[in-house]
Amino acid sequence: SSTVDHRIDGIFNEFLSSNDTTNADDDGEFDDWLEIANPTGDPLDLSGYGLTDGLAQDEEPWIIPNGTVVLPGKFLLIWCDEDEEQGSFHASFKLSADGETVSLIDPAGNLVDEVAVPSLSADTSWARAMNGQWGEAAPSPDSPNP
Repeated sequence: SSTVDHRIDGIFNEFLSSNDTTNADDDGEFDDWLEIANPTGDPLDLSGYGLTDGLAQDEEPWIIPNGTVVLPGKFLLIWCDEDEEQGSFHASFKLSADGETVSLIDPAGNLVDEVAVPSLSADTSWARAMNGQWGEAAPSPDSPNP
């Protein structure tokens, strides 16, 4: 039998685990966030995909709402603030400023992308550069990373 690789190259784009002054959510709170990019030429339907910072602990993932489509070359920002009552794109977990691994899984439970986010200082993001390499950067929500 063959193993199908479900990974999409470059879907996780940026993580901000200590947001002091960068950007506020609709409630005016400076919360953690992560950003997903669509590097493909086709719309990316993320309905039913799961996000978790606890895959190793077998925690239940937070599920991306149905009807969530990221257009080619565009971005999806998800607040990681444990404030699910604030809206559809507020996940059930926070990012640790001390570092942790974040995983994206498809509706069938296959790992799509996973990033080990290191310890970061305030208002410094962990971002995928245009060459595919990860590193510390000035946050750039809803736009390409430098």
